[in-house]
Amino acid sequence: MHGVLSRDGYSPLDLVSDGYREVRAVDGVIVNDSVMTTRATSDGFELVTEQGMVATARHIIVATGVRDELPEIRGLVEQWGRGVVSCPYCDGYESTGRRIGVLAASVAGLHKAHMLRSYSDDITVFTGLVEPIPEADRAVLEERGILVETRAVTHVVTDGHTLTGLGLADGTTTPVDVVFADPSLVALDEPLRQLGVDRTNTPVGPWTAVDPAGRTSVKGVWAVGNAANPAALVPTAAGSGATTAQALNAELVATDVAAAAARVAQASSGAPNNVLTDDEPETAGSTVPAGG
Repeated sequence: MHGVLSRDGYSPLDLVSDGYREVRAVDGVIVNDSVMTTRATSDGFELVTEQGMVATARHIIVATGVRDELPEIRGLVEQWGRGVVSCPYCDGYESTGRRIGVLAASVAGLHKAHMLRSYSDDITVFTGLVEPIPEADRAVLEERGILVETRAVTHVVTDGHTLTGLGLADGTTTPVDVVFADPSLVALDEPLRQLGVDRTNTPVGPWTAVDPAGRTSVKGVWAVGNAANPAALVPTAAGSGATTAQALNAELVATDVAAAAARVAQASSGAPNNVLTDDEPETAGSTVPAGG
């Protein structure tokens, strides 16, 4: 995990463990289960998990992120996060001076090679997944000293643990130290789809639309992190969670204040005050994060 102030190079698994500890330290409840069904009710929302737990809430925040789908090349998944990475902003500096392979899955993916050029003068772009590429793109890559390899990649070559190259369809191997792949981003947004939130077009396809505070088009439903922004790196994703938490808390407090004001006005008018108003907050039920 890179680009996180004071945590550069920190293990993502350790970050999650730290988060669990901190949430539980303030009596937060974490349920390790997957939400299968999310629906709106007259009082808010109801979530049903894979293990049969039913949770109700006035609002829900979906922070389920994305899944990276890699090309079906033997050994690629096993090296994911080690010899195979995807983001020049996350792992470009760590690849300084190394033999870099760029496994392009689209013409747009060729741009990664240009982004990495400042870190190394030994870059090979493997274009077998997108051949033929436009001649103009090829010429610019070669002008910048980037080798274009058109033969299809069939497998990852290792010394038993460390990536050492990419095997090609003709039986040869191109030595590389690190591979920048071009995975497809798949949003884990089933709860949002079930609730019918609006989507917007992005460079990676349709995505959940949110306002700057994380509100979706469905009142009471919020989305943060990569569930709302496919380009968000870890600091941006975490920051969006903090922004949404503040906005949501403000709405909850405003609702409670409005309910109290309604009761005061009712009492002042002499009308019976033993009937809840529509804005009266319900007793908070158990909650689980959508998506588990």
